[in-house]
Amino acid sequence: MESSRPKGKRKSKEHITPGNGDRHEKNEQELDEIRKEGPGQSGNNVLHRDLKAANILIDKNGILKIADFGLARTTVASLRPDRPTRYTGRVVTLWYRPPEILLNDRHYGKPVDMWGAGCIMAELWTKYPIMQGDNEISQLNLIINLCGSITPEIWPGVERLETFREARLPQDIKRHVREKLTPKISSLAAVDLIDQLLVLDPSKRLDAEQALSHDYFYEDPPVGDLRSFSKSGTSYLEFLSSNNARGRMLQGANRPGIVRGPVVGPGQQMNYLNGPGIMHPNRRPPIPDDNSYYERVF
Repeated sequence: MESSRPKGKRKSKEHITPGNGDRHEKNEQELDEIRKEGPGQSGNNVLHRDLKAANILIDKNGILKIADFGLARTTVASLRPDRPTRYTGRVVTLWYRPPEILLNDRHYGKPVDMWGAGCIMAELWTKYPIMQGDNEISQLNLIINLCGSITPEIWPGVERLETFREARLPQDIKRHVREKLTPKISSLAAVDLIDQLLVLDPSKRLDAEQALSHDYFYEDPPVGDLRSFSKSGTSYLEFLSSNNARGRMLQGANRPGIVRGPVVGPGQQMNYLNGPGIMHPNRRPPIPDDNSYYERVF
């Protein structure tokens, strides 16, 4: 595979589309290419920060490119261990955004891209984005509904995030990744890999090398040929994001997705601003008024 960063004008590239998730062997090669030279690979000190199906391009010869590096940053090593590098939280398309960014963790790293890779892998099989939130509040609730409640026991250190401390997150929600994906994915190894990528605690999420070593990439049938992909030029994300199509999807019960709606307890009514859920998105923790190098945001 060529360099993951596109050079010059892109020609004849095809987005991943709903019809491309049918074939097990195609999915294997697609994900193998993404992880071999993607930004999250340990040898590439780059955070892409916007991995999604629409940014994975394949030409007619089966050459795969990771596109749109507008939000990408090289990883920056802090000069002081007690003051880690700060990054902006205004990154990653909402449906692929990991919980640490939704909770306003400004010291994230490569695991943010591995969460996106897990979402893309699930989308290849299910043919649609699996968590389609309308805002940060609903997206975090959808993540909890799929991956379970966010607690210090599950994610040690999360209590240090001010957004987590001030939030009223749903409690006692069990993890349902395998249960919800198994009926839609024929490969149990694929389900296991997605389950290990969509982990709430970023420190426990698989990295690129661990993902490449997973049994999924070594099981039968063997890797297929990307040149057999369909030539549709519209991604499902773009289709759902159009005003008319998205409006129709929101009006009815036919809106696709692995998880749906906000999480509420028995007998409770969900009110995103006042009821059980997380704090209003406008109530951001204050940024320290410090102009030193150590408080720079990347």
